[in-house]
Amino acid sequence: MAGLTVTFAVLAGILAAIGLYGVLSCVVAARTREMAIRVALGATQARVVLVVTGRTCLVVGARVVVGIACSLTSGHVVATLLYGVTPTRPRVLLAAAIVALTIGAIAAVVPALRVMRIEPVQALRE
Repeated sequence: MAGLTVTFAVLAGILAAIGLYGVLSCVVAARTREMAIRVALGATQARVVLVVTGRTCLVVGARVVVGIACSLTSGHVVATLLYGVTPTRPRVLLAAAIVALTIGAIAAVVPALRVMRIEPVQALRE
């Protein structure tokens, strides 16, 4: 039973990571025109990628804080189902937060770098 639970937990984590990457990647790719305008006005590509990644990580960080707060407040509901494990283990919460922030950063950087390879004039025409 524990093996099955771990398997489903890992699958749920992978699906959540794919979903987070997909949504953030789509949001960043939709900002192609904004990034092209910034580059056309003289911003360096590194600065544009840093701004996009910083904003995305800020949004993901806020969601992580809300998720941890919800986990801490609803932990007593799950506590009856667990044997020998507390639902509010700091290491687990920290690991989940680090994974979410890492995926958020990757999901912001990859499309931003892809967009930076496009010429600003071409991006503005599209």
